[in-house]
Amino acid sequence: YELGLVGSGLRLTEEQKSRRDELARLLYPPARIIREALTEYGPHSNE
Repeated sequence: YELGLVGSGLRLTEEQKSRRDELARLLYPPARIIREALTEYGPHSNE
């Protein structure tokens, strides 16, 4: 909230969007998302 990058109905500039997206990547890198999903839901078979 302090950076003004989140909230309902915000109209962000391209620079603000880039900053928000970069911060999101730092907080939730793909490996972390996958690890948390596997912990929560486990692997599933398609058979």
